[in-house]
Amino acid sequence: MSVKSTLLFFTCHCIFGSIYAQKWIPNKPDTLSIIALNDSAKTFWRTNPDSTKFLAHKALKASTESAYTSGIANSYNNLGAANFFVSNYDSAYHYWSLALEQWQLTNNVRQEAKLYGNLALALKEQNKTFEAIIYSRKAVDLRSKLNDSLQLGIGYNNL
Repeated sequence: MSVKSTLLFFTCHCIFGSIYAQKWIPNKPDTLSIIALNDSAKTFWRTNPDSTKFLAHKALKASTESAYTSGIANSYNNLGAANFFVSNYDSAYHYWSLALEQWQLTNNVRQEAKLYGNLALALKEQNKTFEAIIYSRKAVDLRSKLNDSLQLGIGYNNL
């Protein structure tokens, strides 16, 4: 087979294969689309928090329908960040607390450490220094267990 006919065969196979698959596969959000929504939401944290919120809510809805815990956690994290960057620290704390609960369900210690650090930042901005230190310490303890020297340095800097 020549290169042209191979390419034509492959293109037709992809087109007709996807049409056929769309007929028979139920319309259920997949993890890749949820990851894409959350990744897109993250790009707008500082520049357009409203877009972050819109995309994160969409990802949260799809993640909840799919029972995709990591997607739920990332959606809450994005909502927390969007609120943090518009100085809505109570809401940031709320969403980051929800994200932490989800990461704890998955036993993802690296993400737990990040969320403890985020919670500490939200508390610090509200002049709740004592509570912020407690959360920063939790983040440092988890990062120490992970031997993550870069994140550990960031955690010590936040103390």
